[in-house]
Amino acid sequence: MKNVFFTVLCIMAMLVGCQQAEEIQSNSEELQMKVEASIGKTKAVASRYAGDAPNEVAFTDGDAIGLSVNGKGIVKWTTSDGTNWAPEGDDIHWENKTEEHEFCAFYPYVEGASLASVKIPDLTKQKGEMSELGTYDFLTASMVAAYEDDGVVSLEFEHELALITIKLKNEGDLVSSTINQITIVGDDIVTPGTYSLSDSDLSLSTDDDKKENSLDVTLNESFSSDGKTYYFVVNPETEVLSEVSLTITYKDKNNKTHTATLAGLGDSAAKFECGKEYSYSLKVQSGALVISGNSINDWESGVVMNDIVINGVPAE
Repeated sequence: MKNVFFTVLCIMAMLVGCQQAEEIQSNSEELQMKVEASIGKTKAVASRYAGDAPNEVAFTDGDAIGLSVNGKGIVKWTTSDGTNWAPEGDDIHWENKTEEHEFCAFYPYVEGASLASVKIPDLTKQKGEMSELGTYDFLTASMVAAYEDDGVVSLEFEHELALITIKLKNEGDLVSSTINQITIVGDDIVTPGTYSLSDSDLSLSTDDDKKENSLDVTLNESFSSDGKTYYFVVNPETEVLSEVSLTITYKDKNNKTHTATLAGLGDSAAKFECGKEYSYSLKVQSGALVISGNSINDWESGVVMNDIVINGVPAE
């Protein structure tokens, strides 16, 4: 009888243990944290810059973000399809179902980043191609949320830098021409910097040896019939727009080199603002550079300029 009783007790203990294990596993799976990321109001579903304009933005295969929860260390999350994200290492779990959690994230992921300092991309390497915007566009997201049924954290990323779009029209003197160089000059316009997730603040280097006041892009590109559009990411809140200059160097169809310079890119009181796009449409007619502007959707509307005529000057 004692043996039977002991056997029954053992079976009951095993059943309770299995039930507890199943409950623990169920709770662990239920509290597993999942990430959903979007840029602006559009959910990320396709390629990083998928269309013909920088408003068509989304994450794509291989993109990685850094994510901190409740002020803890940065964890790398990578997507394989632009929609599903997975953390590096073990799964991340919600601490509980009741309390609010604080989330802050950034893109692109940088090794060695901390809440106090995330290195922004090197803006001096740009070539003006839309396809490379994902390399230089620095994005952040922050939110406070409590656990919901699916355990998903929906992060909405915003641009922390500004965008300059330069559209060269295949008209006038630029027909059959070659664009040699585009130069944008302004105080700290591409100076290296770091971003503090704790303070939501961008700090640029104060070391004189590291200041970068000029973005010089060598192109040597022949014009197509549709013209050409260039995209440049720059630091916000640096130089007033009236002090930022834009210079185009080109060779005409007779192989003669010319330069055309716009001494200011906007109102003297305004500066480049993060999350805003500044678009300039250019053509050269009889030695004069004509510039106008319009905004593009996904970046907030920036400066819209009336036509400005600047004399083109042959290079010496």
